[in-house]
Amino acid sequence: MLLDEVKALRKEVADLRRSRSQFRHNNNVRRKRSNSRSIAAKPRRLAPDRLKIAKAEFQHMIKLNHIRPSKSAYASPLHMTLHSKAADILEPLVKFREGHPKETSSFNANNPSEQLQWNDAATLSFKASKKQSLKQRF
Repeated sequence: MLLDEVKALRKEVADLRRSRSQFRHNNNVRRKRSNSRSIAAKPRRLAPDRLKIAKAEFQHMIKLNHIRPSKSAYASPLHMTLHSKAADILEPLVKFREGHPKETSSFNANNPSEQLQWNDAATLSFKASKKQSLKQRF
């Protein structure tokens, strides 16, 4: 009787092993294909005048110990982006400040959210500067 139980148990274990070896994972990687622009920017050379400016800026940052050259053989290339002029960035702020002359009692509000007042002119000027910076970028 005990021998029959052991044989039955061995048969169950063998069935489990067999079913486990038949199981396979479906490791197919499905990538979404689209016709939109790529996320990463393509590497390209800088114009000679911009290259001089960039090299000088990086040498200045190395002198200040803000950055250090990589000692790795697998160092990545630099990724530089264009930014709009400072005047374009500050223009909405200047327009906002011109529209709101300084008051003598500007910090008397109990609630900090009451100190800053936002109006439609400020929103429009920020949208205009954003649109202009997008035009310059592309």
